[in-house]
Amino acid sequence: MRRSTGRRRRAAGAIAVIVAGMCLAGGVAAPAHAADGAPRPALATIAVGDTPRVGVLTPDGDTLVVPNLDSGTVSLIDTTSNTVRATVPLSGRVGSVVVDPRGALAYASEVDSRRVSVISLATARVTSTIRLGGSPEFLAIDPSGRRLYASTSDVSTVTVIDPDKRRVVAIVPFMTQPYRISLSPDGSRLYASMTRAGRVAVIDTARNRVIARVRVGQQPTRVATDPDGARAYVANFGSGTISVLDGRTGAVRATWQVGEQPTVPVVDVKGGRVITALAGEDRVVALDYDTGAVLDSAPTGSRPWGVLANADVTRVYTPDFGADTVSVVCTTTPWTTATLQAQAQPVWLVGGPYLYAMNAAASSVSVYATDQSC
Repeated sequence: MRRSTGRRRRAAGAIAVIVAGMCLAGGVAAPAHAADGAPRPALATIAVGDTPRVGVLTPDGDTLVVPNLDSGTVSLIDTTSNTVRATVPLSGRVGSVVVDPRGALAYASEVDSRRVSVISLATARVTSTIRLGGSPEFLAIDPSGRRLYASTSDVSTVTVIDPDKRRVVAIVPFMTQPYRISLSPDGSRLYASMTRAGRVAVIDTARNRVIARVRVGQQPTRVATDPDGARAYVANFGSGTISVLDGRTGAVRATWQVGEQPTVPVVDVKGGRVITALAGEDRVVALDYDTGAVLDSAPTGSRPWGVLANADVTRVYTPDFGADTVSVVCTTTPWTTATLQAQAQPVWLVGGPYLYAMNAAASSVSVYATDQSC
């Protein structure tokens, strides 16, 4: 067990639920260390395709949908048995997947084929495809399931799709390449990070228009928001800052200097804090919700590549890309860290009935109990 080296300060926050880049509900419990103090092994390791990217759970939590970038497939994992129930072949590299909130379909971006494939989750088959004018990398779907967005960065656009009618309804032009995209909780704003330009664009989804292009820091990552969408947070990986934006207008409210190579944060409004992993410092930090001052800190494995929190943010998990581990940070006072064994290059985490780590260089998904102790 490793203890926090940071300090703890009481933080005030409004009554709200947790919203994050990633959040998980309670599930299966287990200690985080083996008896000899070594990293605890995974409960299971699931073989998938080459270079798995971030998976998405279906609304009922029964299936984890995993895009395999370099094998051109999508793996459907049964979360009860933790086995692959089907592998869906596509054409060329698969950039990302989203699941329709209504539960019957998944959408996969086919980078080389310039299209989005529609996958029936019941039959594990492609039912149709939607042709685009550029190569889709990342996808986002609105809360109703009636609008689908694709970052077609090779032609510097975001493509807006009506998934029910299987057609493109708008193309939003950019001056430079949009990369990661995310939606506000109510779906009224789409945020597009322009990594090379150091900017974030805000799109009004009712009009499909860019209403702001704001300069943030170097290499901005995907945007996280408050539950009500009033604030948006951009971790600027290349400049060691987090930009706090007005969620409606995109105006920069504050810029926090946080440390080397911050990643997409978790926003804990109830706890009055914003939590991010610093990939360049091998640690997790909690920042005051209003001021950005450091409240707590704890070590992780090498190159933590993001954060995921449980529902009450008593535990924070990081995929440690450089150590082939997953760190568990218990956020009681003082913060402590424990370690789970992963496989080569864990990059993405997904939480559900279990905790899942997608191991990019091992073509696998590691499975853990969610309620880990430190």
